[in-house]
Amino acid sequence: MRSGAQGTIFTSVDRPNTFAMPELTGTAGTSVQTVHNGPGPRSALIIGHPGHELRVLGWLRAAKPLVAVLTDGSGADGAPRIEQTTQLLDGALAARSAIFGIATDRELYHAILEQDLDYFVALAGRLSDELCEHRIEYVAGDSIEGYNPTHDVCSLMIGRAVRLASIRMGVEIRHRAFPLVGAPRPPSDTAGAECVRLTPDELARKLADIRTYAGSAGGALVTEVDELLHRFGDEAFAEEVFERVELAGALAAFERDKPFYETHGERQVAAGKYRFVIRYREHVEPIARALAGECMT
Repeated sequence: MRSGAQGTIFTSVDRPNTFAMPELTGTAGTSVQTVHNGPGPRSALIIGHPGHELRVLGWLRAAKPLVAVLTDGSGADGAPRIEQTTQLLDGALAARSAIFGIATDRELYHAILEQDLDYFVALAGRLSDELCEHRIEYVAGDSIEGYNPTHDVCSLMIGRAVRLASIRMGVEIRHRAFPLVGAPRPPSDTAGAECVRLTPDELARKLADIRTYAGSAGGALVTEVDELLHRFGDEAFAEEVFERVELAGALAAFERDKPFYETHGERQVAAGKYRFVIRYREHVEPIARALAGECMT
C-alpha cells in the first residue's frame, strides 16, 4: 500500500471504529437502490484522494452525489489515478465537481508545510460555493484518523464549507465521514452513525469494481486490496458506515499522542526518504484553527 504520507485507498491498520444504523439503513437484504428511491437528499462526496470512493460505492451508486476530489492521487511516484476515478464516476452517473484532482499530492503537502492558510480557506470557500450552487443537503467525506494529513485537512475543509453553506442557505447541511483505515465494517455502536447495507448483487458489483480499479492503478494497490479482503473477508464490505463528524473531538486525540503520519514521517526522514516531517502541532493544527475561524457570508 502507499505510505501514510501519501494517498491511500485501503489500509488494514487497526483503529477504533463505530457502527450504527439510523437514516440510511434499510432492512436486511433490502437493496441500497430501494432505500434511495424517491426524493432523497441532494448529496456530495468530498475526498482527499481518488480511490476513497471505493469504500462507499454502494451509497455512491444510489445517491449519485456531486463528487469533489482534492488531489490527483499521484503520491510520491508521480503517477496520478484520477482517471480511474473519473471512469468509475461516469459509470455510476455521479457528477464531478469543478474541484476534481486540482492539485498533486506534492503540491498539497507543500501548502501544508509552508502554512499557506489562505489556500485552504479559499479552497473551503470554493467547496462552499458548490454546495450552495447545487443545494446540497448531505455531505460525506474523509475521516480524521491521523493516518494521512491530506485526509485530515480534507475533513477540516469540509467542516468549514458545510458551516458556511449552511449559513448562506439557511439550512443545516449534514456532514458525515467514513473510515479509510481499518475494518470497513466497524464492530461497535456510535450514536448518530448511519449504515448502508448492500445486497449480495450490490456487494459483488462493488468488489468487482474495487478489483478492476486496483488492477488498473497497478503497483502495490493490487496487493493491498488482496490483503484487506483476506484479513476482513468480502462480507465486511457489505456495510458502509457514515459517522457523525466531531472535528474538535477527533483532533483532541493528537494533543495526547502523535498521529501516525508524524511518526511515519520521522522514520522516513531518518531513512533518508523524506526531507521533512509533517507534524500535527506545527502544520495541521494551525490549518485547523484557520478553518475553524469566523465564516463570513
